[in-house]
Amino acid sequence: MIQATQTDIGTLYDVQFAYHVVIGWRNVRQPGFYVSTRTGHGFRVSRDLLQGNVGPSMQVLEAEGNRFVRISGDPDVSSLAAKLLCVDRDIVPHF
Repeated sequence: MIQATQTDIGTLYDVQFAYHVVIGWRNVRQPGFYVSTRTGHGFRVSRDLLQGNVGPSMQVLEAEGNRFVRISGDPDVSSLAAKLLCVDRDIVPHF
């Protein structure tokens, strides 16, 4: 299932798999722990970073074209638990 999402930088495609959603960085709207599908780097996105409802208020270099998976709704999930969640989703963690 592919969903097109209109943003101020054009159309990004969000892909929903059976057990996780892959989205562009500017489409992050909920707090949680996100992992880049390209690099495996983890990002803790707190409610404070989401002020203004326009995506996280921090910039990720080279985020354009990269996709992210929200592996936990808890931004403070332990690193070990986050790594195990990545493995469950066939993502190689690098954090």
